[in-house]
Amino acid sequence: MRAQHRRLAHEERRAVAVVSDTSADLPDPVLDRHHISLVPLQVVFGDETFRDRVELKPNQFYRRLRGHPGPAHHFAAHAAGLRTGAPRCPRAWIAGMLDVKRILSLDATGRVIPVDRVRGKDSLVPRVLGLLEQRVTPRPTMVRFGVAHAEAPEMAERVRNALVAAYQPGECFVTLGTGVLATHVGPGAWAVFYQVEDGPAGGSGRRDQGTTQ
Repeated sequence: MRAQHRRLAHEERRAVAVVSDTSADLPDPVLDRHHISLVPLQVVFGDETFRDRVELKPNQFYRRLRGHPGPAHHFAAHAAGLRTGAPRCPRAWIAGMLDVKRILSLDATGRVIPVDRVRGKDSLVPRVLGLLEQRVTPRPTMVRFGVAHAEAPEMAERVRNALVAAYQPGECFVTLGTGVLATHVGPGAWAVFYQVEDGPAGGSGRRDQGTTQ
């Protein structure tokens, strides 16, 4: 009877499906372990359209991104950036000259909001960890982290090592960001997301702090 109960309970758990889209920067082992299905979003390169993570893997996306686009593609990307609220050219140019890095987050509705700005990469990790500490204080019983990056593996590992040293998390993985997100933040960006259990920060995972380079 007990074995039957365990089997039925297992089947009930498997009957619940979790579905997300490819803006979720979860690596394949995590998707497989938790039986999460992904609906592919679309990535457009010029006249070509690809299903994210199906027809265009993240590493393939970055290879294409490093290529030399034609003038028409450059103009289309520039116009799209202005429509989606990217910084105007003079502001972006000044920020680049001053080495200003923006720190972004998501609010409760999933909307991207600015949090802070720092100068130089050396200031980024301490500031992001400080903001994160405010979110997970007092410390929960269990916390898990993920670090997603847009071709910034060394920075991602640095962030991961800092998180492991500070929190001793149950899990902390690094993953390469998908094309649908990298098109908005560009190469060099990275983000930290977390999930807590039995703590005041809540029991649901959320994207925490991110930075654009």
